[in-house]
Amino acid sequence: MTNQDPLTHIPDPAEISPTSTAMRYGLIGALVAIAVGLVFNLTDMISYTDQTAPGNMAQMVIGIAILVVCMVLAIKQHRDEELGGYIKLGRAFRTGFLTGLFLALASAVWVFIFFSFVSPEIVDIIRENAWDQAIEGGTTEEQLEQGKAFFDFFTSPLWMTIMSFIFNLIITLVLAFITGAIMKKD
Repeated sequence: MTNQDPLTHIPDPAEISPTSTAMRYGLIGALVAIAVGLVFNLTDMISYTDQTAPGNMAQMVIGIAILVVCMVLAIKQHRDEELGGYIKLGRAFRTGFLTGLFLALASAVWVFIFFSFVSPEIVDIIRENAWDQAIEGGTTEEQLEQGKAFFDFFTSPLWMTIMSFIFNLIITLVLAFITGAIMKKD
């Protein structure tokens, strides 16, 4: 038996990219989040007129939980199976962030497809609700008609896609740092 330095079997992190692991878990997370969203939508638990409705809040909490689980699994696999059991905070953050980024990108594509092709009538419901809220807020119908193109853009599938991606990215930044700090192992 020889006495080997246990650190000699630790792979060089510069030679191993977390991208494939992050992509795998990000895409799996997106598929799960999409399935949950479809269930909520098909069971009429989602309100397109009241963002604070219990179903909307439940879907948001479940979506964040899915993101956290995917980040934890990606960081754990990258740390334990690809890096020999060790990972620094920066690397853990990067792995978590990439996982969230892939999840956000896939989800944004789904949001566009959903509102453009699967259920475009929901866009009309959102527009009508936004129109009514603007009127209740003191905007005249004449003012709304003048800004109709502007109004239509901010209630379009493209805008909802952009906002979905930005929201997911902000949440990802915060959660990747927290998850990375918890999962790091120097």
